Amino acid sequence: MAGGSLNRNGFTLIEILIIVMILGIIAMAGMPVLSSVLGDSKLSSAGRIMVAGIEYTANLSIKYKRPFQFEADVNTNSFQIKDLAPYPDNTSGTVRLNNLPPVNDSDIIFNTLSGSWYVVNFETTGNFDGVSIDSGPAALTFYPDGHSTYIDSLYVLSFGQLSNTITINGISGRISVE
Repeated sequence: MAGGSLNRNGFTLIEILIIVMILGIIAMAGMPVLSSVLGDSKLSSAGRIMVAGIEYTANLSIKYKRPFQFEADVNTNSFQIKDLAPYPDNTSGTVRLNNLPPVNDSDIIFNTLSGSWYVVNFETTGNFDGVSIDSGPAALTFYPDGHSTYIDSLYVLSFGQLSNTITINGISGRISVE
């Protein structure tokens, strides 16, 4: 047979270029969706960390039967937890017994899980760059019966166009995220 059959064991250059172009178009179409999902995930994680800090503040005040304060700073995108009770040598109000929980000179609580003071800065903690605390009370005090204030408090976190609102019921201390 003079004109025998050709044995094809691969793709031609044109077929490979067409496949690469199709994959490129699919990748370009999927990038906005992927970045939106990543941004939402980052914002949700930051919200969970902030809610955990607020809940921890409320639990400390119930456990130690004295006021504790959750402080948020919109300028530095950070929050911290403080003990408001004076030391035992101060005769005013409820005092700290046995210096528990441990605090530093600024009355910031020691976080036993992380081994550092309970200060969370979204610009330097984890992968939260771009997350900001847009609004909320500078200080939220919790009392031994679990309430914070008699009005609801709102914190707004944002990342780009996305935002979450954390609401703390002033009477019950219940926290919701929207």
